[in-house]
Amino acid sequence: HEAFSREDIPLDLDMLFIDGNHNYEAVKIDLELWVPSLRPGGILAMHDVGVTDPGVIQIVNDYGIGMPSNGWCKTVLVDSLLITTRTEAPWLTCSAS
Repeated sequence: HEAFSREDIPLDLDMLFIDGNHNYEAVKIDLELWVPSLRPGGILAMHDVGVTDPGVIQIVNDYGIGMPSNGWCKTVLVDSLLITTRTEAPWLTCSAS
């Protein structure tokens, strides 16, 4: 597979789905590479959260993914799929989280 650099990633993504290697460092690289391109109000979906993949669970906890205090709201966990919305949008409130 080909490696991506930050310059290869489009800006202002409406949705980002992460389901890659499940070790901590691989998930960290995915998040650091892709999440900066997620526009305010954009949706982040991560697979295999809350199952037996400790790397995924640990990075979600360490980065506060899904937590309003870390720029996320309207978070749901469906089976092992975490879905959350980036909050840096003036029209988006977290009151219905």
